[in-house]
Amino acid sequence: MKPFVLPWDETFPNMWLSPKITALVQSDDPDMVNPTVGWVGIHPKAKVTCLQPGHTRWACEDPNYQNLVHRMILWAGGSLSS
Repeated sequence: MKPFVLPWDETFPNMWLSPKITALVQSDDPDMVNPTVGWVGIHPKAKVTCLQPGHTRWACEDPNYQNLVHRMILWAGGSLSS
């Protein structure tokens, strides 16, 4: 996917994130300790995807956001290559 800008949405600015994750989405909010707000990781028994945005109608209606969520689901389900 190409980079895109999402409308404002709630994020969690002080979350600890494992160094083993692969960042997918980052915020430009200067108050964020770690700007990563979307990532994938590998659990011993599963693929894991996490995405903080998605709390507002504006984010959920954005076609880029919908495409990202769709691709994350496909990846976790094994239908999209890593």
